[in-house]
Amino acid sequence: AGAAEAAAFRLRSGAPVVEGSEVEVRISDAELEGARYEALVLAAGRGDGLYRVRYSCLHASAHADETLKEWVQPAAEDELRPPPPPPPDGFHARLSPGDKLELLFEGG
Repeated sequence: AGAAEAAAFRLRSGAPVVEGSEVEVRISDAELEGARYEALVLAAGRGDGLYRVRYSCLHASAHADETLKEWVQPAAEDELRPPPPPPPDGFHARLSPGDKLELLFEGG
């Protein structure tokens, strides 16, 4: 199962998610359900499907200076994915009413 799980989470380049990979993690907690936060993979490849990540903008509490570190175990491919590429210059001029967008709001 470990090799199959590792194969499910690959970067756009096809490289596996490894220590040092930049990813987005979809949060499943009730208050933040569905929000995605950028994170750096601190540990991967243990064979149990767990990844240790440090979020770039998510803090453990309102008073914490350090960003949150936690173990995540993605149950679906879209729970751990590479960050999106930056939008092309002038992309907003091509938008039309009713277009679906993913937005970054307050870090997630």
